[in-house]
Amino acid sequence: MGDYIKIDAEIDAFIDSLKKWEPDEQLKALMKFKDLKISNIYSDADVDNAKIRRDNLFFYLKKMKDLNPSRLFVGEAPGRWGCSLTGIPFTSEAIISKDQKSEDKDAFFNDSNFQILSKKNHEFQTEETSKFVWGCLNQLCMKGLKLPLLWNIYPFQLWKDGKKCKDNNVSQINGKPEDIECKVGIKFLFKLLECFSIKEIYLIGEVAEKTLKVGFPVVRMPYIRHPSRKSPIAPKKFIEGFDAVYQIFPKSSGELEEFIKRINEIYGLKSEDEKNLDESDKSKESEE
Repeated sequence: MGDYIKIDAEIDAFIDSLKKWEPDEQLKALMKFKDLKISNIYSDADVDNAKIRRDNLFFYLKKMKDLNPSRLFVGEAPGRWGCSLTGIPFTSEAIISKDQKSEDKDAFFNDSNFQILSKKNHEFQTEETSKFVWGCLNQLCMKGLKLPLLWNIYPFQLWKDGKKCKDNNVSQINGKPEDIECKVGIKFLFKLLECFSIKEIYLIGEVAEKTLKVGFPVVRMPYIRHPSRKSPIAPKKFIEGFDAVYQIFPKSSGELEEFIKRINEIYGLKSEDEKNLDESDKSKESEE
Protein backbone atom coordinates (compact mmCIF):
# COMPACT_ATOMS: atom_id res chain seq x y z
CA MET A 1 0.00 0.00 0.00
CA GLY A 2 2.88 2.34 0.76
CA ASP A 3 4.12 2.29 -2.86
CA TYR A 4 0.69 3.26 -4.16
CA ILE A 5 0.49 6.17 -1.73
CA LYS A 6 3.94 7.32 -2.85
CA ILE A 7 2.96 7.10 -6.54
CA ASP A 8 -0.20 9.11 -5.91
CA ALA A 9 1.79 11.71 -3.98
CA GLU A 10 4.35 12.09 -6.80
CA ILE A 11 1.64 12.60 -9.41
CA ASP A 12 -0.31 14.92 -7.11
CA ALA A 13 2.78 17.06 -6.58
CA PHE A 14 3.43 17.24 -10.32
CA ILE A 15 -0.15 18.31 -11.10
CA ASP A 16 -0.09 20.80 -8.24
CA SER A 17 3.01 22.42 -9.79
CA LEU A 18 1.09 22.77 -13.07
CA LYS A 19 -1.89 24.26 -11.24
CA LYS A 20 0.24 26.91 -9.51
CA TRP A 21 2.18 28.06 -12.56
CA GLU A 22 1.69 31.66 -13.73
CA PRO A 23 3.48 33.49 -16.56
CA ASP A 24 6.03 36.06 -15.42
CA GLU A 25 5.96 39.68 -16.57
CA GLN A 26 8.46 39.05 -19.38
CA LEU A 27 6.32 36.27 -20.84
CA LYS A 28 3.14 38.34 -20.47
CA ALA A 29 4.77 41.23 -22.36
CA LEU A 30 5.97 38.90 -25.12
CA MET A 31 2.52 37.32 -25.50
CA LYS A 32 0.97 40.77 -25.80
CA PHE A 33 3.52 41.71 -28.46
CA LYS A 34 2.80 38.49 -30.39
CA ASP A 35 -0.97 38.92 -29.96
CA LEU A 36 -1.19 35.52 -28.24
CA LYS A 37 -2.93 34.42 -25.06
CA ILE A 38 -1.96 31.79 -22.50
CA SER A 39 -4.47 29.71 -20.56
CA ASN A 40 -3.27 27.51 -17.74
CA ILE A 41 -5.80 24.75 -18.30
CA TYR A 42 -5.04 23.28 -14.85
CA SER A 43 -5.57 26.50 -12.87
CA ASP A 44 -8.91 27.43 -11.29
CA ALA A 45 -7.87 31.07 -11.53
CA ASP A 46 -7.46 30.84 -15.31
CA VAL A 47 -10.20 28.58 -16.69
CA ASP A 48 -13.56 27.11 -15.68
CA ASN A 49 -13.67 23.42 -14.73
CA ALA A 50 -9.89 23.20 -14.26
CA LYS A 51 -10.44 20.50 -11.62
CA ILE A 52 -11.91 18.17 -14.26
CA ARG A 53 -8.74 18.57 -16.33
CA ARG A 54 -6.51 18.00 -13.27
CA ASP A 55 -8.49 14.91 -12.28
CA ASN A 56 -8.34 13.51 -15.83
CA LEU A 57 -4.59 14.07 -15.94
CA PHE A 58 -4.17 12.46 -12.52
CA PHE A 59 -6.05 9.29 -13.51
CA TYR A 60 -4.23 9.16 -16.86
CA LEU A 61 -0.78 9.44 -15.25
CA LYS A 62 -1.72 7.00 -12.50
CA LYS A 63 -2.91 4.45 -15.04
CA MET A 64 0.25 4.94 -17.11
CA LYS A 65 2.37 4.57 -13.98
CA ASP A 66 0.76 1.17 -13.41
CA LEU A 67 1.63 0.23 -17.03
CA ASN A 68 5.27 1.30 -16.48
CA PRO A 69 5.96 2.81 -19.93
CA SER A 70 9.50 2.88 -21.26
CA ARG A 71 8.78 5.32 -24.12
CA LEU A 72 7.66 8.94 -24.08
CA PHE A 73 6.03 10.78 -27.01
CA VAL A 74 6.45 14.56 -26.71
CA GLY A 75 4.17 16.85 -28.70
CA GLU A 76 3.87 20.62 -28.96
CA ALA A 77 1.07 22.15 -26.84
CA PRO A 78 -2.56 21.46 -25.89
CA GLY A 79 -4.86 21.65 -28.91
CA ARG A 80 -8.10 23.61 -28.77
CA TRP A 81 -10.31 20.51 -29.16
CA GLY A 82 -7.98 18.03 -27.48
CA CYS A 83 -5.87 18.44 -24.36
CA SER A 84 -7.25 21.95 -23.72
CA LEU A 85 -10.60 20.32 -22.91
CA THR A 86 -9.55 16.98 -21.41
CA GLY A 87 -6.28 17.89 -19.68
CA ILE A 88 -4.67 14.80 -21.26
CA PRO A 89 -2.08 15.26 -24.05
CA PHE A 90 -3.12 14.08 -27.54
CA THR A 91 -6.61 13.24 -26.26
CA SER A 92 -9.98 14.69 -27.29
CA GLU A 93 -13.35 14.23 -25.64
CA ALA A 94 -14.39 12.10 -28.62
CA ILE A 95 -11.64 9.58 -27.72
CA ILE A 96 -12.77 9.36 -24.08
CA SER A 97 -16.46 9.19 -25.05
CA LYS A 98 -15.92 6.37 -27.54
CA ASP A 99 -14.02 4.26 -25.00
CA GLN A 100 -16.63 4.83 -22.29
CA LYS A 101 -19.38 3.62 -24.64
CA SER A 102 -17.31 0.64 -25.72
CA GLU A 103 -18.11 -2.91 -24.72
CA ASP A 104 -14.37 -3.49 -24.55
CA LYS A 105 -13.57 -3.40 -20.83
CA ASP A 106 -9.89 -2.97 -21.67
CA ALA A 107 -10.40 0.23 -23.70
CA PHE A 108 -8.01 2.72 -22.10
CA PHE A 109 -10.60 5.36 -21.13
CA ASN A 110 -13.41 2.89 -20.30
CA ASP A 111 -13.31 4.17 -16.74
CA SER A 112 -15.83 6.41 -14.99
CA ASN A 113 -12.99 8.39 -13.41
CA PHE A 114 -12.42 10.20 -16.74
CA GLN A 115 -14.80 13.14 -17.16
CA ILE A 116 -16.02 15.16 -20.13
CA LEU A 117 -16.78 18.89 -20.16
CA SER A 118 -19.08 18.99 -23.21
CA LYS A 119 -22.53 17.53 -22.67
CA LYS A 120 -24.52 19.04 -25.55
CA ASN A 121 -26.34 16.28 -27.48
CA HIS A 122 -23.61 13.87 -26.34
CA GLU A 123 -21.66 14.85 -29.46
CA PHE A 124 -18.04 15.73 -28.96
CA GLN A 125 -15.57 17.56 -31.13
CA THR A 126 -13.05 15.34 -32.80
CA GLU A 127 -9.47 16.45 -33.37
CA GLU A 128 -7.06 15.38 -36.10
CA THR A 129 -4.12 14.86 -33.77
CA SER A 130 -6.03 12.88 -31.15
CA LYS A 131 -7.73 10.52 -33.55
CA PHE A 132 -4.58 9.49 -35.39
CA VAL A 133 -2.50 9.17 -32.21
CA TRP A 134 -5.12 7.03 -30.47
CA GLY A 135 -5.94 5.20 -33.69
CA CYS A 136 -2.35 3.95 -33.57
CA LEU A 137 -2.21 3.47 -29.80
CA ASN A 138 -5.32 1.31 -29.86
CA GLN A 139 -3.51 -1.02 -32.26
CA LEU A 140 -0.86 -1.45 -29.57
CA CYS A 141 -3.57 -2.24 -27.00
CA MET A 142 -5.10 -4.89 -29.27
CA LYS A 143 -1.70 -6.54 -29.73
CA GLY A 144 -0.92 -6.45 -26.00
CA LEU A 145 1.96 -4.01 -26.46
CA LYS A 146 2.90 -1.35 -23.95
CA LEU A 147 1.63 2.19 -24.56
CA PRO A 148 4.01 5.16 -24.58
CA LEU A 149 3.51 8.00 -22.14
CA LEU A 150 2.17 11.18 -23.80
CA TRP A 151 3.17 14.76 -22.99
CA ASN A 152 3.58 18.22 -24.57
CA ILE A 153 6.76 20.29 -24.55
CA TYR A 154 4.56 23.24 -23.53
CA PRO A 155 1.75 22.05 -21.23
CA PHE A 156 -0.44 25.17 -21.33
CA GLN A 157 -2.84 26.39 -24.02
CA LEU A 158 -1.39 28.99 -26.35
CA TRP A 159 -3.96 30.64 -28.60
CA LYS A 160 -5.30 33.71 -30.38
CA ASP A 161 -8.68 34.80 -31.61
CA GLY A 162 -9.67 33.58 -35.04
CA LYS A 163 -12.60 34.57 -37.21
CA LYS A 164 -16.25 34.76 -36.22
CA CYS A 165 -18.15 31.48 -36.60
CA LYS A 166 -21.75 30.94 -37.72
CA ASP A 167 -22.98 31.15 -34.10
CA ASN A 168 -21.21 34.54 -33.72
CA ASN A 169 -18.68 33.07 -31.31
CA VAL A 170 -15.04 33.81 -32.11
CA SER A 171 -13.00 30.70 -32.89
CA GLN A 172 -9.62 30.08 -31.33
CA ILE A 173 -6.45 29.37 -33.30
CA ASN A 174 -3.76 27.25 -31.71
CA GLY A 175 -0.52 29.16 -31.18
CA LYS A 176 2.89 27.64 -31.73
CA PRO A 177 5.25 27.62 -28.71
CA GLU A 178 8.65 29.21 -29.28
CA ASP A 179 11.88 29.24 -27.27
CA ILE A 180 10.69 31.17 -24.22
CA GLU A 181 7.56 29.05 -23.79
CA CYS A 182 9.47 25.83 -24.35
CA LYS A 183 11.99 26.74 -21.64
CA VAL A 184 9.04 26.85 -19.25
CA GLY A 185 7.84 23.50 -20.58
CA ILE A 186 11.21 21.76 -20.18
CA LYS A 187 11.04 22.29 -16.39
CA PHE A 188 7.74 20.42 -16.25
CA LEU A 189 9.06 17.72 -18.58
CA PHE A 190 11.92 17.07 -16.16
CA LYS A 191 9.46 16.87 -13.26
CA LEU A 192 7.35 14.37 -15.19
CA LEU A 193 10.40 12.22 -16.01
CA GLU A 194 11.12 11.95 -12.28
CA CYS A 195 7.80 10.10 -11.90
CA PHE A 196 8.51 7.50 -14.62
CA SER A 197 11.30 5.20 -15.81
CA ILE A 198 11.49 6.42 -19.40
CA LYS A 199 14.23 4.96 -21.62
CA GLU A 200 13.31 6.37 -25.06
CA ILE A 201 11.90 9.76 -26.11
CA TYR A 202 10.22 10.44 -29.46
CA LEU A 203 9.46 13.95 -30.72
CA ILE A 204 6.10 14.58 -32.40
CA GLY A 205 6.36 17.72 -34.51
CA GLU A 206 8.98 20.35 -35.24
CA VAL A 207 8.54 22.36 -32.00
CA ALA A 208 9.43 19.41 -29.77
CA GLU A 209 12.24 18.44 -32.14
CA LYS A 210 13.77 21.91 -32.24
CA THR A 211 13.56 22.40 -28.47
CA LEU A 212 14.89 19.06 -27.27
CA LYS A 213 17.39 18.26 -30.01
CA VAL A 214 19.01 21.70 -29.69
CA GLY A 215 18.94 21.60 -25.90
CA PHE A 216 20.17 18.01 -25.61
CA PRO A 217 22.10 17.22 -28.81
CA VAL A 218 23.88 14.14 -27.41
CA VAL A 219 20.62 12.37 -26.55
CA ARG A 220 19.05 10.34 -29.38
CA MET A 221 15.41 11.43 -29.75
CA PRO A 222 13.86 10.35 -33.09
CA TYR A 223 11.46 12.71 -34.86
CA ILE A 224 7.95 11.71 -35.99
CA ARG A 225 5.94 14.02 -38.21
CA HIS A 226 2.93 15.63 -36.54
CA PRO A 227 -0.36 14.16 -37.89
CA SER A 228 -2.28 17.44 -38.05
CA ARG A 229 -0.04 19.56 -40.27
CA LYS A 230 -1.71 21.31 -43.18
CA SER A 231 -0.92 18.56 -45.63
CA PRO A 232 -2.95 15.56 -46.81
CA ILE A 233 0.07 13.29 -46.35
CA ALA A 234 0.67 14.28 -42.70
CA PRO A 235 -1.41 11.44 -41.16
CA LYS A 236 0.33 8.88 -43.37
CA LYS A 237 3.76 10.26 -42.46
CA PHE A 238 2.85 10.13 -38.76
CA ILE A 239 1.71 6.51 -39.04
CA GLU A 240 4.90 5.59 -40.91
CA GLY A 241 6.98 7.27 -38.18
CA PHE A 242 4.97 5.48 -35.50
CA ASP A 243 5.45 2.17 -37.29
CA ALA A 244 9.21 2.72 -37.45
CA VAL A 245 9.07 2.41 -33.65
CA TYR A 246 6.56 -0.43 -33.23
CA GLN A 247 6.49 -2.21 -36.62
CA ILE A 248 2.84 -3.28 -36.44
CA PHE A 249 1.30 -1.85 -39.63
CA PRO A 250 1.06 -3.25 -43.15
CA LYS A 251 3.74 -1.92 -45.46
CA SER A 252 1.67 -1.52 -48.64
CA SER A 253 0.37 1.96 -49.43
CA GLY A 254 -3.13 0.66 -50.14
CA GLU A 255 -3.47 -1.02 -46.75
CA LEU A 256 -2.16 2.10 -45.01
CA GLU A 257 -4.72 4.26 -46.81
CA GLU A 258 -7.42 1.81 -45.73
CA PHE A 259 -6.26 2.13 -42.11
CA ILE A 260 -6.44 5.96 -42.31
CA LYS A 261 -9.94 5.69 -43.81
CA ARG A 262 -10.97 3.40 -40.95
CA ILE A 263 -9.70 5.88 -38.34
CA ASN A 264 -11.77 8.63 -39.99
CA GLU A 265 -14.84 6.38 -39.91
CA ILE A 266 -14.34 5.49 -36.25
CA TYR A 267 -13.52 8.92 -34.86
CA GLY A 268 -15.13 11.23 -37.42
CA LEU A 269 -13.73 13.48 -40.10
CA LYS A 270 -12.16 16.84 -39.29
CA SER A 271 -14.61 19.01 -37.31
CA GLU A 272 -16.16 22.08 -38.90
CA ASP A 273 -14.27 24.20 -36.39
CA GLU A 274 -10.94 22.71 -37.44
CA LYS A 275 -11.82 23.25 -41.11
CA ASN A 276 -12.53 26.91 -40.32
CA LEU A 277 -9.22 27.24 -38.52
CA ASP A 278 -7.41 25.65 -41.45
CA GLU A 279 -8.81 28.27 -43.79
CA SER A 280 -8.12 31.23 -41.50
CA ASP A 281 -4.65 30.11 -40.54
CA LYS A 282 -3.51 28.38 -43.74
CA SER A 283 -1.07 31.08 -44.74
CA LYS A 284 0.39 31.49 -41.27
CA GLU A 285 1.51 28.00 -40.31
CA SER A 286 4.66 26.53 -41.79
CA GLU A 287 4.90 22.94 -42.99
CA GLU A 288 6.89 20.44 -40.96
